[in-house]
Amino acid sequence: MSLVTLIAADCIAPRGPVQPGFFPEATTADALEEHVGVYLADATARVAAVASAFTAAGAALDTPTANDLALAWVAYRAWDAVLARLIADPASYTAQDQGSYGYTGTQVTAARDARDAALARYTGASVPPARSAATAALARPAQSGPARILW
Repeated sequence: MSLVTLIAADCIAPRGPVQPGFFPEATTADALEEHVGVYLADATARVAAVASAFTAAGAALDTPTANDLALAWVAYRAWDAVLARLIADPASYTAQDQGSYGYTGTQVTAARDARDAALARYTGASVPPARSAATAALARPAQSGPARILW
């Protein structure tokens, strides 16, 4: 059983961090949920690996933290897709009788910063406590007599 209890709709605004405008090619709610569902499946697999690392470190990953990790990874993937689209598209475009669009370097920077912040949230919460058996033994109160540390 997965620790992640989210569904794709939980990741989409107003409940989640993904704005529908991030994916203009997803023209229906179902298409958007399918798109985000791919990111969520990736996040769920990554969170399972993180949970294993926590277990190996003698700690446990709870469901709220697992869900937070998954949302952070989905947000990272969504912002990464936005950033890739901004970089790949021309900064401005004009079509006769069809209007124009443009974006600034500030928008690219903002998308990159949002992507990096989401990755930092994921990375910061996915590191298991660094308390191995060796560090646990060193943290015990001092005992009289010679110390014996096994490596």
